[in-house]
Amino acid sequence: MILSELVKLYDRMAQDEEFKDTLPTLGRSKQNISFEVVLDRQGNLVDVYDAKVTKTLPPLKKGGKEKVMQVAREVIVPGAAHPSGSAATPRFLWDTSAYMLGYYTDKSKKKDKDRTKAREVLFPAYRDYHKSFRDKYGIQNAGLDAVCAFLENWNPNSIPEDVRQKLERYADNFGLFRLEGETKYVFDSPDILVAWDREFAEEVSKAPQGDCLVTGEEGVPLAQTIETKIKLAGTSVGGGAISSFNAKAYESYG
Repeated sequence: MILSELVKLYDRMAQDEEFKDTLPTLGRSKQNISFEVVLDRQGNLVDVYDAKVTKTLPPLKKGGKEKVMQVAREVIVPGAAHPSGSAATPRFLWDTSAYMLGYYTDKSKKKDKDRTKAREVLFPAYRDYHKSFRDKYGIQNAGLDAVCAFLENWNPNSIPEDVRQKLERYADNFGLFRLEGETKYVFDSPDILVAWDREFAEEVSKAPQGDCLVTGEEGVPLAQTIETKIKLAGTSVGGGAISSFNAKAYESYG
């Protein structure tokens, strides 16, 4: 009942001009972005920028003070968050610093084996994924070309100290790519979004079909992965689960 009503709410919001720039459409999701990797058109690193925004939180109690803090910027990006599991799953033109740069920050408190995996598994998978995507769709785009050139030449084993320091300050959440002098992100380019929609449609076409448990519609592609948490006001920073359980005692019929 709750989920079906949420679907109806989404459909109403999708028709509302007020939400056109803040409501993710099929094949996209809203993610927390805390840093930008800025490149020139040759794929050289210009800088790593802070993408956080200032937010004022209301007092926790009557007579209390408002709290001003820096929080990650919410951006609608291609694809969804990483599925569970240990396999490398690169995101398209955005991701964590471990994928984009082969680097885990000190505050992430990762073990040496995880840091090695970032350099030797996650980053190479990220590099190869973007090159394959560009070649698959024959995209001629300055932004994507710059990203591919950067990934080809970047060495996670010798990251400049000033870049490390900026990642330590900014890379709490996800990052994305932007070209120097541009206000939009690389994935905002129309030809890139068209290619992404083709890629997403191809993935959907491979999914098994069945009956939708939310709408009751028959013969539709079934979701293989979904966002594990819903980001609602009043929940934790990472989001809160609408419905969840973590013990056998709460499962219907065992």
